[in-house]
Amino acid sequence: MRLALLVLLLTGCDARYGPGSDVERGLVVDASSQGSIDLGSPVRVDAGGADLAQETGTSAVETLGEGTFSGRQGHAGSGGATLVRDASGVDRVVLGDDFVVTDVPGPVVLLTTRTTIGTSITSEDAQLGVLASATGTSTYAVPGGSQCRRNVFMYCKPFGTEVAFAPLSP
Repeated sequence: MRLALLVLLLTGCDARYGPGSDVERGLVVDASSQGSIDLGSPVRVDAGGADLAQETGTSAVETLGEGTFSGRQGHAGSGGATLVRDASGVDRVVLGDDFVVTDVPGPVVLLTTRTTIGTSITSEDAQLGVLASATGTSTYAVPGGSQCRRNVFMYCKPFGTEVAFAPLSP
């Protein structure tokens, strides 16, 4: 389903978002060269160096903080996280394309002022949503703005376990 939607979005009309065709910019997925594709997994698209956020008008206008994940409580975590304010004034947490974390049940993304979560989420913690994928880039809007929150956690909600932590610095 995701591949079909991706193909429709990329080739469904003649719209172009910048110089060159989709093929030249590396936005066409050639499923025949990859054998079978698991439609339940995220599909990665090589953008060929294109800044897709800028081309779609959602580029960040201000970086509020950046950091690197490390694993917590015996879990693995690595890669970058950035807190940005986009052109419409919405704060977002962006996980880098190098992001990797242990795959756990019920993972959620939190932005908080706390440096440890422990076994429960409190009102200090902004729940940004369910982790889209244990690897790669994803973006999460921060409801109500980031305020003073500068710590990102990957958290296993069913077991109340910290999975990974990234402190963000200006």
